[in-house]
Amino acid sequence: MTLSFQAFPTRDAMFAALADDVAELLIEAVAARGEALLLATGGVAVIPFYETLAARSLPWARITVLPSDARWLPEDQDGSNDGMIRRTLLQGPGAAARFEPLYGAEPTPEAALPRLRALFDTLPPADVALLGIGEDGHTAAFFKGSRGFDAAVDPHGPATFVSIYAPNGAMTPHRLTLTLPALLQARAVRLMFFGEAKRALYDAALRPGPVEELPVRTILYQDKTPVEVYWAA
Repeated sequence: MTLSFQAFPTRDAMFAALADDVAELLIEAVAARGEALLLATGGVAVIPFYETLAARSLPWARITVLPSDARWLPEDQDGSNDGMIRRTLLQGPGAAARFEPLYGAEPTPEAALPRLRALFDTLPPADVALLGIGEDGHTAAFFKGSRGFDAAVDPHGPATFVSIYAPNGAMTPHRLTLTLPALLQARAVRLMFFGEAKRALYDAALRPGPVEELPVRTILYQDKTPVEVYWAA
């Protein structure tokens, strides 16, 4: 694995340092090829980071934001990752970014897959994939025991998006997620989390074991894309 770990004295310091890091990656991409792609995770823990990054002066009009995963919910409903990203990251200067929500007019997540896979094929490789760790050890929407898990984490799978049904997941169990190979197309992965409980989960995930036990191992135990970890108590 290609992995580095950074610990910060406060969460605000972590958010600021990660914003500097992600901003640099996006600016480099725009300078090199005229556009950049950010894969944006969901969850409430990431909200302060998005608010920090949104205030940065970046070439936002040349940056596309694509959720890495989302509950199958309209943006105006509680729990929508699409809506959370729009309300926090696409504000202030960040409002100029192009946003591609996962939820659409289709009746089910499965019906949305052709649209999202076609969309992903039109986008450049991501410059950074931002991920977190859930309390059960999941990342993106890789929920252990979920229907669609094996397809999502197959390192050689052809799909870029899959649907997930996570009966033990919080709130709406129907979700969409980028697959492991799609996430690892990114130039860089940034894994952000805080608190002692998630630090213990991370430490456990570093020890060998099945990915079904702690799905974040899919990101940690790979050599394709470098991972930098940001943590604060």
